[in-house]
Amino acid sequence: MSTYSSILPLVTPRWLLEVTDARRVHRALEEIEPALGRSGSSIKKCKVKLRVLGADGRWMGSVPIEVEEPGGAGAVREVLLAARFSPPDRRADGDRAVARGRFGEPGWRCRIPELGLELATRADEDDPPGRSLLMDPDRVRGLLQESIRGARTAWRGVVVSSCQPEETRRKLASRSTVRYRLGYEPGSPGAGPDQPPAVVVAKAYRPGTGSGTFSAMSALWTSALRRSATVRIAEPIAYHPEIDVLVQGPVPEEATLKELIGDILTEPDPTALGRLGALLERTATGLAELHRCGVNTGPRRGWEEELGEVEGRLRALGAVIPQVEGLGRELVDRAGAILGPPPPGGEVPSHGGFRAAQVLVAGHDIGFIDFDSFCMADPAMDLAEFVRFLVQEGFGEPDCLDGAEARARLSLLDDLSDAVLDSYRATAQVDPQRVVAWQALGWLNRLLAGWAKAKTDRLAIDAHLMDHFLARWGLPGAPFAL
Repeated sequence: MSTYSSILPLVTPRWLLEVTDARRVHRALEEIEPALGRSGSSIKKCKVKLRVLGADGRWMGSVPIEVEEPGGAGAVREVLLAARFSPPDRRADGDRAVARGRFGEPGWRCRIPELGLELATRADEDDPPGRSLLMDPDRVRGLLQESIRGARTAWRGVVVSSCQPEETRRKLASRSTVRYRLGYEPGSPGAGPDQPPAVVVAKAYRPGTGSGTFSAMSALWTSALRRSATVRIAEPIAYHPEIDVLVQGPVPEEATLKELIGDILTEPDPTALGRLGALLERTATGLAELHRCGVNTGPRRGWEEELGEVEGRLRALGAVIPQVEGLGRELVDRAGAILGPPPPGGEVPSHGGFRAAQVLVAGHDIGFIDFDSFCMADPAMDLAEFVRFLVQEGFGEPDCLDGAEARARLSLLDDLSDAVLDSYRATAQVDPQRVVAWQALGWLNRLLAGWAKAKTDRLAIDAHLMDHFLARWGLPGAPFAL
């Protein structure tokens, strides 16, 4: 739960704060379920993730739990529960707390009426179909060998003798990313610039979703961006549509830019800030090169899509939290008036989800990854996304939102954001007003997602940052943090 008490008291209902309080759910489960607490098993960790607000005004999501088994050996078992939450006006009268089945096994379910929460064991069956293959070094070795052989003529005879998988990213029902260190049989072809990669990355997608990414990466690899002295991109090696697995070459990495921002801003010093400034300048220049690379593929994405998401969330939330209805309407209208129809030729090849987490850093070099949302769009969209997340992630969770440390952090982040925009504009054209308008929609969407996805622990910070953004650019707003 958030430690900030000033968060939107007239908007965020108590029942939403209660059901997202993991401690309350933890206590309720141990009171209801005999297999917990009294039998020696205990909940070590519990998190409530209600990420989908349905048309019926109920939230769906999951509650991942770590259970410490009895016996003192410290063994921990992971249990994933499906969750359904009903606000007070959508609950049946006379419900009582009840649990059925054996906890953690298929068929177990329980109801916690005082929280409006229904839980049931959910099998971990939502991974993309290709994930099990990617995590098996014996089975995946042949797939990687086939992929590398088909990528370049010089690699046609390579023999992969070993591969060591390391899962670097996993998102249930979406994708899994695995990095491999490869060994080759002595005498395998390829040398110098044609030497086969010592490291490759494979991504397993849900059915039918990886082909667009591979097409975008292939187009970028044949563009001027491949030869950039500013930014590196991964070579697309192969795509296997029958299992929705994409194989790509490596991008040098010591850390993500997001990780460096967090580390440097925690204890800023002139040398570290100088390095961060140089990396941000390089990132902005690399983004400008991406926008000018000449690729003309992928879906068109306009501000109407962002607006549609905002308005959809406003409608859904207004049905269960009436105070949200109409929230930010004046801001939406102002942003729409600025954006309007894009000028002819104003859409450029765009990353589509450009944040510091998608920038890899190795020394002074950078690389761009994760082109899953590649599209043709207003260049201001990528810029706005990047600087908004720079402020959001760089701000962190200060002890006091209005304290001197928080104000200093925000001032520094504003300066860094301005430097990113200036660096981009030094090599490419963009309308600063459009960057601000895109940010306005993004900030409002982020705030609405706090309710729609029940991320109540971030609402106070997001509302505070929203108010800071509105005040800085003289835009209309609530204020949102009361």
